[in-house]
Amino acid sequence: MTLRSLGLASFALAIACAPRPRPVDPGPPSGGLAPETRRADRAKEVPPASTPAPASAGTSSAPVEAAGPPRADAVPARGVEPLSTAERDEMLRDCKRLQDRVGHQASADRRDKRWSAYVEEVLSKAPRKLEGVPDVARCKDLLRRDARAQEASVMEAEAIDALKRIAASLSLALEKTGAFCPGAGPVPPSIEAVREGYYVPKPADFTAPGWKCVSFASTAPTRWQLELRVDAAAGTFEAVARGYPVLAEGPEELYVRGEAKEGKLPLTLDVLRRR
Repeated sequence: MTLRSLGLASFALAIACAPRPRPVDPGPPSGGLAPETRRADRAKEVPPASTPAPASAGTSSAPVEAAGPPRADAVPARGVEPLSTAERDEMLRDCKRLQDRVGHQASADRRDKRWSAYVEEVLSKAPRKLEGVPDVARCKDLLRRDARAQEASVMEAEAIDALKRIAASLSLALEKTGAFCPGAGPVPPSIEAVREGYYVPKPADFTAPGWKCVSFASTAPTRWQLELRVDAAAGTFEAVARGYPVLAEGPEELYVRGEAKEGKLPLTLDVLRRR
């Protein structure tokens, strides 16, 4: 075995054996995601791009390449509009009383529900005016948006981790055997199984040859449907995760794809987003 093969084996083994705790919905917002501005705020704050000078006569400009699919971590899920820094400060300053009510509701209920569900329960009963809250309607908007962003971030991190593990194992299997692993059908079979809550995989779910070939099996509750597509003749693969980071929106599809070059797959691949 070459030093490269030993390195690949150690890399894949470390990924496959790393402990993966049961995914949990985020609790009350604290630090939150990296600050991003709302669309309206960005329109005000970001200066307009300079207009390129027109090409002189007789000069041909180079063709512009079409933009590829976005990375999963570069574009938020549908329905997600993270708070700007100013909005987060405003929420922490003015909306604490409503935040506390959501936390108390979740603690008293103790059911396995999305944090955003508790936010909606509390906000639907909140009065139009509340002592200590300058603008209840404004706080409702901030809390809803923040809950969605926090929840989607936690959920998509789970999918990205699974897709990268599958891709790494597929790369190692190709290097060791010289052949592509076969594809594997979706688990769970229907995406509806992850619409409202967690799906708990059964031992039989990952017995297909493709899942065994990439050494992928999980019994941890998940909010994602996973699938492995392989075109051995073309030397390409695509691992896909489908789920509902925002329950009120349609499903999101995250995926990682690759093409073999000289019998090898790259170990580092971006997880992309498709709708």
